Amino acid sequence: MTPEEREEFFRRSRELEAEYREFIARAANPLPKIEIPKFSLPVIDTSFIPSIKLITPEISAYLNRYADFKIPDISFPKIEFPEIDYDRIKKITDDNSKYGWTLTGEMGMANYLDDDMVGTSQKEKDDYFYEFYSQDDWAYFNHSKESIVESIEPRWHDLIQECFHSFEADNYKLVIPTLFTIIEGEMSYVFDSHQGSSGLIEKMEKRAGSEESKLKQIALYSVVHSMTDRLFGSLHFSQERNDLINRHRILHGRDEPSHWQKVDALRLINVISSLQFIKEILKEE
Repeated sequence: MTPEEREEFFRRSRELEAEYREFIARAANPLPKIEIPKFSLPVIDTSFIPSIKLITPEISAYLNRYADFKIPDISFPKIEFPEIDYDRIKKITDDNSKYGWTLTGEMGMANYLDDDMVGTSQKEKDDYFYEFYSQDDWAYFNHSKESIVESIEPRWHDLIQECFHSFEADNYKLVIPTLFTIIEGEMSYVFDSHQGSSGLIEKMEKRAGSEESKLKQIALYSVVHSMTDRLFGSLHFSQERNDLINRHRILHGRDEPSHWQKVDALRLINVISSLQFIKEILKEE
């Protein structure tokens, strides 16, 4: 994809996202007010009816004539709801999350669920999401940052803000070990567990597998896959280093910081944002 094509894609994605949000807003509003035509029944003068036991056919026809009216037809507006292809969403989510790019609450579905990204390399995905977050003077990043600061567990509040400050000052290597620590702490809080990382991941897998809503499954699986594949996956330190950063290498002092890039810190911030999204999902239960 050329830079021009990518710029056009993001422009169209923003348009689609705006249309999607407009659709949701319309669907969430009450049904439009329906005006029922007013009609008045005629006043029947019965003073001329004599006090007799039998009503004559002529009077009966007179009364029936005024009862001959129809209730007007009322048609309710139809609202078309789009069908959701969950299999497609899951396929793309799996492919993105194996490189640590998980589904967040702030990320537009049109941006995350790009069919062209399926099967692309880590570098291509890293470039795509880095451009997504950094476009328009880092508008999406700032939106995600605000959401994290508002909802993260209080004990991490000051530390995450220091991480953001360092990241924005291009001191991103300083924050990578800290972000891994915050991720593990948030996992413990979200899933209400005092287990270590391996136990937490197992608990996340069970929770994702038992969730009834497919959309909730996808959000959970995106984080689970990023944890079990390479980002948090267990490894022997004698193994050759992968391009993707790994929690065990870094926190055990077995990695080479010269390999760390700004996009790696952004990747971890993205995961933290996903964990805040999962908090919202679990609150709805």
